[in-house]
Amino acid sequence: MKDDDVNIIDKTINDKIDFYYKKCRNLPATTPIVRDTQKDDAFEVVVLEALYKNDLLLEENIDFNNLSNDDICELAKYIVPAHDDGIDIVKVISGDEDESNIEFVQVKNSVLDPNGIREALDKMKSTIQAYLKAPSTCKKNLINILNEIELDETSNCKYIVVHRGDKTKIQKQNNDEQIISGKELFATLNIKNDKLLCVPRHTFELNKEINISEYTNKSDDSSAYITSLCGFDLAKLSREWNNSKLGRNILYGHNYRDSLNKSQTYEGMKTTITKEPAKFWFYNNGITILAEEIVKQNNTNNITLKNFSIINGAQTTSALARIWEESANKKSIEEKLKKVFVLTKILKVSDKEFQDSIALYNNTQNSITSRDLVSRNPEQRELKRRLENTDGKEHIYVEITRGSRRPLNIVFRKHQITTNEALAQYAFAGLLKEPFNAKNMKKTLFSISNNLDEGKIVNNYYTSIFHESDGILFKKTFEDIDELLFIKDIIKEAKNDYIRKQKEEDEPDNIKIAMANIDVCSKAFFLFLAYYYILRGNAQKNPYNYDILYNKKERKDRNELVQKIIETVIVPSVIIIKGLVHKSNKDSATWIRNKNSYKDFLDIAEDQIVTEVTGKAKMKEIDQKFREKEKN
Repeated sequence: MKDDDVNIIDKTINDKIDFYYKKCRNLPATTPIVRDTQKDDAFEVVVLEALYKNDLLLEENIDFNNLSNDDICELAKYIVPAHDDGIDIVKVISGDEDESNIEFVQVKNSVLDPNGIREALDKMKSTIQAYLKAPSTCKKNLINILNEIELDETSNCKYIVVHRGDKTKIQKQNNDEQIISGKELFATLNIKNDKLLCVPRHTFELNKEINISEYTNKSDDSSAYITSLCGFDLAKLSREWNNSKLGRNILYGHNYRDSLNKSQTYEGMKTTITKEPAKFWFYNNGITILAEEIVKQNNTNNITLKNFSIINGAQTTSALARIWEESANKKSIEEKLKKVFVLTKILKVSDKEFQDSIALYNNTQNSITSRDLVSRNPEQRELKRRLENTDGKEHIYVEITRGSRRPLNIVFRKHQITTNEALAQYAFAGLLKEPFNAKNMKKTLFSISNNLDEGKIVNNYYTSIFHESDGILFKKTFEDIDELLFIKDIIKEAKNDYIRKQKEEDEPDNIKIAMANIDVCSKAFFLFLAYYYILRGNAQKNPYNYDILYNKKERKDRNELVQKIIETVIVPSVIIIKGLVHKSNKDSATWIRNKNSYKDFLDIAEDQIVTEVTGKAKMKEIDQKFREKEKN
């Protein structure tokens, strides 16, 4: 990356720091997240925006471009003020419903070397271990934030270091550790909601002997360039933009998938580069780059690409980087890669629909996931259309294609944004009362079966959810699916609140019981959802009153609903599960993996609900208070 490109990155991040310093200093007044004389504190807000902007927009309705004082107080739920024990940001991430995924972030507004990165990672881990053993040994500001989340020995923890340097990897880096560079931070900050991932800017130094051929389509202002790029430049580029917080190599952001770890052609490319690098151009099919802008430098043979992605050739490019990284003799392989040139087609296109078509047609021969293949099925498109294009004021957005973005001209509530995969899990647990399948079928839901029943599509489990005539999602109304998505959020809140209260138990005789309750509750989300629907029954209900339940300033009604769900769903379910676990002579983790365990739970729950009137009475109270009233 050239000096001009580096300066753009530094300027963008520094401007963000200045903006948040002016906005946030001395707020909140009690424990300011940005101190008056410490501008570096504002870098933590920059990182919070880059890593979690979309999540916080959904969770707290925070617009980072227009922060109010109240919004800054909300940010204080995630940013640990000074004297933080080596942890600057704490964020719970949505993942599998029965798992707690927590990210701990250390932010450094400086360039760290490998030793500094290792020290920061180790410090975070030692702090969390200390908290789990004896919370009082940690700093007060950190304790205040950790006490509000579901953190225990079973939590899935990730430790992230963000710094202004280029390092994204160190030796002996663990799977639960991540390093984010200044380049990645810059790219993430510049991603718009309606765009896929892309590298914001890069200047290529072309060999003086290389010509650039240009084709221009004046009707739509698109153009194409044919050239050749140096293999070593591509290897460096792939390495620079790998391991991003967004879970992909940004260089391949427009592609249907990232590069594969293993490629059948890798060994052949490696042999060519090692023995006859100058012939690589003749043997390789080349790559295709999609860019929004191409700038040819005056009086040079260099070109600068802006907002670009490799849409075809991820295997070639990643192989070049891998050959360089794995070489025992870096200098020797670097010299060979400098002799490698890759035929490159660069497409300059600004129209998003045209970009999508190009990416699709350039990847028709590539291996993509079963979920990607299903995304073009008519039943998936019809489900998306039905839920998104309703005549009412409520809409549901279902992501059926990875990397797609919800339309900006439609307003969705937090619970109304989901994926087809997650929606299928909720439907199994709630609408079909099959919580075991909700947990167990996630990995194979979209897999094509060779033994399909007549009239079935993809596989039988998929059919039970998505078939346009037989699938449960097509048998239910919009209101039914909307309630499913809303109540799963309420059950999540109830589950977390119940666990938090159990952690606060300080009576010696009750602590062991509380720990057992937490152990069971942390694994039982899909059982809770099934219990709710057994209790609710199949009768048509009016929709929940979102106007009161989404009132940001007054959460009294939502909090009351959460408490009633704890009483009517969480507590009785935990009691049933604990009894069955005890009877099985197994630990809860082993019990929850057994299909028969789910059947035993459902049998007891249905018998209990039929004979026990209290639960039904409480559910009636919920319906009367929190659902919309009948219209005259």
